[in-house]
Amino acid sequence: MSYLIFPIAGAKFRPLFAKDALLSAPIGTPLLLQPEPTNLHDNLAIKIIIPSTAIEDEIETAAFIGYVPRTHNLELHNIAHALGKTVDALAAILYSLNGLYSEVLAGEESAVAEMEAAAKAGAARPGL
Repeated sequence: MSYLIFPIAGAKFRPLFAKDALLSAPIGTPLLLQPEPTNLHDNLAIKIIIPSTAIEDEIETAAFIGYVPRTHNLELHNIAHALGKTVDALAAILYSLNGLYSEVLAGEESAVAEMEAAAKAGAARPGL
């Protein structure tokens, strides 16, 4: 499989502006994945970031909205490795909206684009 769908871990612990950014982002919002090898709890940790979010004072800033769940880190690293990429070079979008429990779709750019188009067209999710 060249993509992975997973919930955002830890969004409820992020600062208010990050929660607001997540709650106001539409499906298909591009996301950045940022490995965090110095994370004390998990050296495979991957941050999920909305790259540029308009804050009330109209200053644009990135919003760190949570993490890839620990149970999916290795699989996402393996997808990147199989594609000859690093995790931060994978395509990632906000895939489903469920408040602070929204999901991310990440992987090979063409697979992400295909899944995004299917989601916007209302197609059933894989495995459902």
